[in-house]
Amino acid sequence: MNIGTEVYAKAAGLSQWVLVEDRREFFLFSKAVTSPDWKGFISEKDLYSEGRHIFSEVQSPLSDILRGDYAPISDDIFGRAAFIVLPSNLPRAWKRSEAAALVRRHSVDSCPPRVLVNASHPLISAMSLFLDGALTSEPQKHLLKLLMDNLCDGVVEQDRITVARGRWKSLSRELRELLPGLPDINYETLIVRR
Repeated sequence: MNIGTEVYAKAAGLSQWVLVEDRREFFLFSKAVTSPDWKGFISEKDLYSEGRHIFSEVQSPLSDILRGDYAPISDDIFGRAAFIVLPSNLPRAWKRSEAAALVRRHSVDSCPPRVLVNASHPLISAMSLFLDGALTSEPQKHLLKLLMDNLCDGVVEQDRITVARGRWKSLSRELRELLPGLPDINYETLIVRR
């Protein structure tokens, strides 16, 4: 906390206040405090855990190819990012290996999201339109699932940024071949890590 915050709180006569780090945390906090079940939180882990109950998960054609712990979301929490990787130690989170064995459609009721997927990001929108297309064949859908799995494991879940960037460079070429009209997407607009 900075001195300016303390001075403002004292001048305003506040005995308690909340300080959030960025607009994502503000979004989560503002949604959480309007929930009738909200009991408060202390740490960032608690904030994101509470947020999992208030995200607006959407039905999407991607639910048939996304890993079990990836959830398409329509809330204003992403900014330009396609994925938000939540802390791995959230309560009731599944292990990566368990969640990777299922698709989101089959785990939506039992597996809380660990990675939020921006349903309106250009990459995600292009994938959804492709899967919804009447002319999209089953082999093409299977290829997109393989590319999505590679994206999840090799880019989104990759802790080493240089490896993730390199993998994204090759994956984006493959995705542009499969998805007509997919714009050039920079690695920097893909992931927010918490």
